[in-house]
Amino acid sequence: TVHQTYNWITPPVDHESCAFHETRDRTVDADSLQSRMWNEEQQATREMPRESATERITRDQSIFKVHADFVNACERGAVAAVEGNLPAINPGDDRKQQMFIWNNIFFSLGFDVKDHYKDLGGDQAAFYACNSDLKGLKAFSDVDMEGIYVIGTVIVDYKGFRVACQSIIPGILEREQEDSVIYGSFDFGRRVVGNDNYYERLCRAGELLKFKPHSVIDSNSGDLVDVASSVDCKGIRGNDNRNYILDLIRTFPSDINFLSIDGEELCQEVTKHGFPRQHTHKLCQLRPELIDAFHECRYTQFIRHASSYYACKRKERELTELSANASNHHTPEEASS
Repeated sequence: TVHQTYNWITPPVDHESCAFHETRDRTVDADSLQSRMWNEEQQATREMPRESATERITRDQSIFKVHADFVNACERGAVAAVEGNLPAINPGDDRKQQMFIWNNIFFSLGFDVKDHYKDLGGDQAAFYACNSDLKGLKAFSDVDMEGIYVIGTVIVDYKGFRVACQSIIPGILEREQEDSVIYGSFDFGRRVVGNDNYYERLCRAGELLKFKPHSVIDSNSGDLVDVASSVDCKGIRGNDNRNYILDLIRTFPSDINFLSIDGEELCQEVTKHGFPRQHTHKLCQLRPELIDAFHECRYTQFIRHASSYYACKRKERELTELSANASNHHTPEEASS
């Protein structure tokens, strides 16, 4: 504890104050007494009008202010959780499985607690999955599609622990996960639920994120279900009547240069450099910057190819017209003869 204590066995000693611990403790206590509804603040700022330039500036300032305060609160809560200053909601479980709620923020540790990532690399995969989920959330947040909401998420690495800090969807803690999911899969693709509202909005977002909708098979019914995201993505409707998307771990395509897939062989140029290389987990993904660069490169190649094609066609048409004019044009001597 950071407070002065007296033990009945040992005599009292002078207490030396620590400015860092006292400041941190006062800050945590103050925030606990003044809890903020982070999810409502984040979504309310997203819903602010943005028609004019002034409205967009005001909206961006509000989003930045709430985001900065949320990150600051997550840092304090994550440090307190790792150091044992926060009570866990499941204190009887193992240290790696413990979860915390403080200041309306949900904290969990980056470990494979239920063997969800057993075949993908265990704790290493779970550690990286937090970062992949954050990239997916950032991608959909940057798209800023109306009608699709993402939760506030912060990742804090402290003393060897990776803490995932998330704002809480209204009503999600009051229901079972199976009853909350109205789109996607809650059991890693075994059962898939379709929703036309989610599908339509995610298709529009996919046009900007450069991925196409596809169909997957529901293992329970055997029916084809149309989805516009990875099968791991979940759609949850909160008590505030907003449509949220969660678990965006597989938003971006996998990097097969670090995956050994049976029946798949890389080209000779790639295998010459030692690929595929074994990695600590199987969640290796392409960076979104690479996807944007690839899309821009292919688009530039298409424009150049189309320009050269139409230029050749134009020259052929001009030569055809010249030859036709030359055959139709005769001198008077040639006409009399």
